[in-house]
Amino acid sequence: MQENLNSRDISPEQDKTFLSRVYRRSLDSLKKYYGVDDLSPIEASRLRQIIKETIKEEADYEKAVGSGELEGTQEFSYRAEIPARWLFELYGIKPEDIPSDYKVGDKEIFPDKGRAMNRLNELKYQGQLPFLQQIPTAEFKKHLKKIREEAHQSWG
Repeated sequence: MQENLNSRDISPEQDKTFLSRVYRRSLDSLKKYYGVDDLSPIEASRLRQIIKETIKEEADYEKAVGSGELEGTQEFSYRAEIPARWLFELYGIKPEDIPSDYKVGDKEIFPDKGRAMNRLNELKYQGQLPFLQQIPTAEFKKHLKKIREEAHQSWG
């Protein structure tokens, strides 16, 4: 069952707990995937606002799908949407513009999907159950760090 703020039986204290949990998960995601671990007050404030907006939009979407007003052809995930919006709204970075590497299992990283898929198939043939994950490149993380530093200086 998906958690959301539109459940009628959630108290204001539970709302705060839920929002805090989503905030922590969002920080973890920003750190794990993009190397962002030290938000400025402006970045943190905008992240909190994006979380509130996104959670409400997800709840509205689920309600519209549930009532038959919309067809549920797309999955709406605040976990993916929040970091994407944060990067776009603060730094103008679109998810489709982020260069990617491909991670097979826990350790192996490949610069192109074809080589990653070959390795994935090799591991499956060996009886392993590996996974394939698209991740931002190390160069992108360095670029984002530089952009953030420049923005922090301009924000004062």
